Amino acid sequence: MADDDVERVRHLPADMQGPLVPGYKYVRDKTPEQVAKEAADAQAKANEGMASGGGGYRLTPELIKEIVTEMNDILDWVKNDVRPQADALRSFTPMGDEVASIAYVQDANAAGQSYSNYLDSVIAELTRQRDSFQQALDTYQKQEHQAADHLKGFRPKND
Repeated sequence: MADDDVERVRHLPADMQGPLVPGYKYVRDKTPEQVAKEAADAQAKANEGMASGGGGYRLTPELIKEIVTEMNDILDWVKNDVRPQADALRSFTPMGDEVASIAYVQDANAAGQSYSNYLDSVIAELTRQRDSFQQALDTYQKQEHQAADHLKGFRPKND
């Protein structure tokens, strides 16, 4: 490729004055004010999206039940299928009583322990999320039950 085929581009500060060198394409950078305005516009658009529910997704009780069921299935899979594999990766024994075997097994067992710790964090986080969804569903069902009782004329004892 010849030098003539290469497009030479130079960025200039938005407020730069003075002569330009021939043979280059010049691109003026944005002023700090332009950058700030674009950032503020992007943030306003993001805030508007968050305020409108992020695209109009709605959690229904049926969907929450489905999510909780799926999370329970994933937790069961991790605990019953993946966890035993992680446990096996922590229990290697050296083939011989020499430095190479001992060092290799120590590294392998440490990797297995790291994997096991990761699975612990996955289980903890999935359990936390599942419990949050279940709590939201329980709260919703309780409010629905109270609203139905109120419409029927029943009054809870604590009113």
